[in-house]
Amino acid sequence: MTIFLLQPTSEGIPDPAWALSWHVGACEIAADSPEMARNLAAGQFTVPVLPGLHLACHRSPWFEQKLVVVTALDDAVAKDRD
Repeated sequence: MTIFLLQPTSEGIPDPAWALSWHVGACEIAADSPEMARNLAAGQFTVPVLPGLHLACHRSPWFEQKLVVVTALDDAVAKDRD
């Protein structure tokens, strides 16, 4: 299992999809893949939405590559050492 750093992009923070998440910030997730890390973050941070609300048409921001960058923590540490 790998530790992944999920970090919202500064350009993506104003996106209305963030209203679906109670956490808007970086987090570290242990998962087998970046996709699994996104799934776990979405499952942990998504707020319930009633059908018919304008937010129901949005997808969790944790799934969107333009809103969240995922990096294996080992890769991030290696870049800092270079």
